[in-house]
Amino acid sequence: MTTDNAASWQQIEALLDAALDLPAAERADYVRIKAADDSALAQRVMDLLAASDDAGEFLETGPVEHDAAPAGPIEHAQGHIGSWEIIELIGRGGMGEVYKARRKDGLYEHIVALKLLRLDQEQMLARFESERQILAQLDHPGLVRLIDGGVSDDGRAYMAMEYVPGESLTSWLQSHTDVPQRLKLFLALCPAVSYAHSHLIVHRDIKPDNILIDTQGRPRLLDFGIAKLVSGNLDGQATQALATPNYAAPEQLNGEAITTQTDVYGLGASLYFMLCGKPPVDLNGLSLPRVLDRIRHNEPTPPSQVAPPSLRPALAGDLDAICAKALAREPSQRYASVTALADDLNRHLNQQAVLARPPSWTYRCGRLLRQHALAVSAAALVSLSLMAGLGVASYQAHKAANERDIARRDAARLSSMRSSILRLFRSATSELDTDQLTARDLLAKSAHNIERDFGDDPATAAALMQMLGELQLFTEDYAGARDLLTRAHALPQQNIAPEILADIRIDLAHLAYRDGDYPQAKALYQQADAIWAQAPQRYPAERIWGATLASQLARAEGDTHGAVELLNHAADQAREHWGNSHEETGVVQQF
Repeated sequence: MTTDNAASWQQIEALLDAALDLPAAERADYVRIKAADDSALAQRVMDLLAASDDAGEFLETGPVEHDAAPAGPIEHAQGHIGSWEIIELIGRGGMGEVYKARRKDGLYEHIVALKLLRLDQEQMLARFESERQILAQLDHPGLVRLIDGGVSDDGRAYMAMEYVPGESLTSWLQSHTDVPQRLKLFLALCPAVSYAHSHLIVHRDIKPDNILIDTQGRPRLLDFGIAKLVSGNLDGQATQALATPNYAAPEQLNGEAITTQTDVYGLGASLYFMLCGKPPVDLNGLSLPRVLDRIRHNEPTPPSQVAPPSLRPALAGDLDAICAKALAREPSQRYASVTALADDLNRHLNQQAVLARPPSWTYRCGRLLRQHALAVSAAALVSLSLMAGLGVASYQAHKAANERDIARRDAARLSSMRSSILRLFRSATSELDTDQLTARDLLAKSAHNIERDFGDDPATAAALMQMLGELQLFTEDYAGARDLLTRAHALPQQNIAPEILADIRIDLAHLAYRDGDYPQAKALYQQADAIWAQAPQRYPAERIWGATLASQLARAEGDTHGAVELLNHAADQAREHWGNSHEETGVVQQF
């Protein structure tokens, strides 16, 4: 929302808050008197009051008990409406009621949810008729279908919609705590929204309360009451407060243009709720001005930081990044379509690299390992592990082939490490159920056994700890990696090869950065780089990747200029070392 030149936001907020405390009939006169000759201030506050009044949903109160008394002047409909016989009241709101009804003429059996507009809501008739027209165009198993519509004998507009027995999303989530199961339910909803978009319709109010789970466990999207045709008038000023603030995209509340990215945000907000049980930005109890201010300035906390502790490990990383991209403040920074969002979630479920995360080498290797989790023999993991964990060392040994002494030393170390890790894996697999063996299980058990099997050889123990710790980083077992690498760093450092010590420190630096301990991350990075700087010709790749971490640390400390310089230098070094067209150069350039 832009700054008003004629009246400060503080004036608008103070006057609006005071007006909202008054009965609705007194607000307009109060605003005109208080604003005096400041017509711009009066008009801005009146616009916000109108938007606030218009924001009520058709079913503000949700479902009601069968014997619940109506609130205010609402009277329950009885008898029949059009061709439909009233059975019972389902819900009630400021615009009207929804009833369960059956076909009364006996031509065929049909139960519907009959939505009836109140007689005193004539100003909402256009919105009601728009919803009816939009529903008439849609026929998808994930959407509630329109069956009939018309005007009752007493002049009330109605629509008869498909009656869907089932449970609310909130109720369903209480009995389904498995994260992949929740993601699959969300993915089952996405085609319905894509279908609406393909018919040039934007829902604009996607939220948990509008998602019903039917008796077959399928999600159904409800309430197209504020939906609009994409080709129609989608300016935000006309409808900015119609959506539910906790799940509304910033452009809806800022009075900006509405696009299909608005529904991407709504889906992202609903996904956030499904993962951690809370809206991305909690606006409950706030006045409209404070709602707008929070939407403009507050970034959603990653779901892994607010979810129940039992769910947090499954959310950290991919799902945090996917939610952040779907909930980006700027529509252009979100997923380009609902299908793109669904595709990224499917990549996560299939253990593939997701597009929402930076394409770093460690992340891609980690996804490769997770995608090929062991269900066969330890030998398969050995090959994959050595390829990923020793890739840099093997590359250096190959590049230094002309330097005979270095090449021989590296070859001997690699041979020794291969034998040692095979020994470690054989020991671990003898103690585990190989029918259910996963890569993470094998790594954790092997890490546990290092001191027992190599206690008399601290140099080998440190190298193994570093290798397995890095593999645990790849598989996102951060707790296991932190424990193992810390144990390795505590070994007598005079017995640890310098290159291994540097690798341990840079891995611990990445973990400290992830934990938000930037001073510790910076100190560990500098200690690692000091080792590499003693023989820069041997460690060009390590120094390039280390510089990307240094850039991230500079940015975290607010030194944007320094961060850019470090990253540009790393990109120059990557082009010199690997060449312009090499994959690793491309990865560095995308940081």
